[in-house]
Amino acid sequence: VDFVDLCCVLTANLIANLTGSALAGIMGFATGESLDMRILVFGVVAGGIAHTVGTITWRTGNLVTNNLGINALSYATPIVTLLWLFLFAQVDIARTDFLIIGAAAIFSANLLINFEAEVRFGFKALIIALWAFGAFIYLRDEILLLLPFDGWLWPRETYLGALGLSATVFTLLLTFRVAHLAPRTRDEDIRIFGLHRTLEMLGRRGLIDPLASEHIRAIDAARTNEELHVAYTQVKLCFSQAMDEHPLPADQRHLSNAEAQLNMMVHSRQQGLEFGELFSLIIFGGLTIVLSLLSRPEVFGWTAFLIEVFSTLFPAVIVFLIVNVWDLHRDRADLILANQDVSEGFGVIFVDHTSRRFEQSVSLIVGLLLIISYAGLLWYKWVASI
Repeated sequence: VDFVDLCCVLTANLIANLTGSALAGIMGFATGESLDMRILVFGVVAGGIAHTVGTITWRTGNLVTNNLGINALSYATPIVTLLWLFLFAQVDIARTDFLIIGAAAIFSANLLINFEAEVRFGFKALIIALWAFGAFIYLRDEILLLLPFDGWLWPRETYLGALGLSATVFTLLLTFRVAHLAPRTRDEDIRIFGLHRTLEMLGRRGLIDPLASEHIRAIDAARTNEELHVAYTQVKLCFSQAMDEHPLPADQRHLSNAEAQLNMMVHSRQQGLEFGELFSLIIFGGLTIVLSLLSRPEVFGWTAFLIEVFSTLFPAVIVFLIVNVWDLHRDRADLILANQDVSEGFGVIFVDHTSRRFEQSVSLIVGLLLIISYAGLLWYKWVASI
């Protein structure tokens, strides 16, 4: 069946390319282009080889993987087409900088679609911000000419001061938020892990219903306050029943300690994302980004190059940090417990540390390549062209 599918795809591709070639030939003759048979045959053969190899590769990729993101590779067609024409026809590219910016956009989009670019939104936001801000900074002089104002050049002695003030307030808010959220996340991890082991031990001793530890898993998996309340109520019923069935002071003490851990842990998990703090981060972070993008001191040469590179990196990092706060909140909501049964009726609990090192490495490499590409364009704009 796969072979039949491949033949059908190749046939459809051949018909489409022949139709396109005919139309292109008609347009070429209509515009007065001279085409002899040798050039026409060479173009058909070269195009057929390129499209056939590409189509077979694309179809094979769809057959061997379940990741449909591989189809995003077709977005690279414009760049590959220009390079193909340049190699075989010596086509002159009027704006090589546009080609570089477009290629960076295509590669970034392919990364975000084909890789999970880490489960964190921050890595995705960093790549998008690097490309968008880099393109805007490089084309800023041309873009701002289209706007109805021209007073975007900032006096040199106040530019860094204004930018530094906004960035300082943003840094203080970010530090407070991260310092507030990170310890709470670690504390909840420790509490829910310890409480699960405690209830598992009490269940083996017959002091509490063994299902209590399963209700802790429901608390761990709760994503809303309603789900958390339902799971918490089930555990409290187990504690109430255990207190009635085991009146001995030692047993009551063990159960009371475990119930106290439960109450503190659930109260901590009830505290959601403080949108007021996130809103403040967005306000001051956005102000810093606007100052970086829409203004610069009136400088030239190496100084302008360094400030332009800074204006590309600084806003992108701010976007990454803002989104990273949301990622920290998502990390806190992720599952903490993972069960691996090792024998009948018993299990060992492990903290789930999923490694995303490969995705992170690819994301950082692409981010670094984006920085190098834009730094090269800015160097040519401000230094080499002088």
